[in-house]
This record gives sequence, structure tokens and C-alpha cells, in this order.
Amino acid sequence: MPAAPTAAASSATLHNGTQSSTLVPVSSPAPAETSEELTVDSLRDLLADSADATVGSVRTALLPYLTLMAPYQVQLSISPPLQGDIRTQRRLNDALGFDQVLAVVPPLSDTLQNLPHAVGELTAQLEISREEGAAAKRGLVSFQLRVKSMETLLNKSTA
Repeated sequence: MPAAPTAAASSATLHNGTQSSTLVPVSSPAPAETSEELTVDSLRDLLADSADATVGSVRTALLPYLTLMAPYQVQLSISPPLQGDIRTQRRLNDALGFDQVLAVVPPLSDTLQNLPHAVGELTAQLEISREEGAAAKRGLVSFQLRVKSMETLLNKSTA
């Protein structure tokens, strides 16, 4: 009776006989004669499933902490003026989820709707001020030249 091939022998035989990097032998719980070969795509699918499960477990583990951080993040970045508003601050501290935190935050003022118009007006005023400054500099230079010429004439006349 011939000896049954061992798993190491069959894997060595498969390794020596297969030079392709796309096929990977996998031993199954079935007898050694039947082995299943996985392609690179099927390995990627297995790894993707594992990665999705890992991401899901990390998300599940972090969600309570993110929920606890939400009020502080809102106070620090979205609405810093809440520091003086005690009522809103209390409601923000009592908020339990993202939706409640967002409900507590006061709506933005109507001035933000007119922001592009206000920026346009301020830009125009800035340009006018720059032009006035440039004109004042030109006027100052001509004034300084007149003063120098008068000083020169005065020095010549007194000499």
C-alpha cells in the first residue's frame, strides 16, 4: 500500500509545478488530492471583506466617542460666540447626538446671505482707497519738488 502524500509534499509539488503568481494553492479540509486554487481576484475579495469588517468594527467602537466630542467641536469651530450664551451652552452640553447638537446651534445671521455683495463693496472701497493713496503720494512728490526748488531759489537769492 503506497503512502499517502503529506500536505508538505503536495504543497512542494504544487509550488515546484506552478510558476504563475496568479494562482495560490489552498489546502481544504478534504483529502490532499483535492485542493482549491485561489486567484488574485478572489484573494482581493477576501481581503476587502476583511477590511470592510475591520472598518465597521472601528466605526462602531469610535461612534460613542465621536458623539461625545460633537458638542465641543461645534463650540470650537462652528459657533465660537456661544461662550457668552449660557442658555445655548447648557442646551449644547445636554445634547446627546449629532442631530441634537445641530439643532442647538443658532442659525447663521442673514448678513451671510449678502456676503458676496458686501465683499464686492469692500473690495471697491479698498481700490478707491488705494487710488487715493497713490494720488496723495504723487501729490506729495510734486509738493516736495516744489519745496526743493523754492529752497534752491531762496539759497540762490540770499547768496
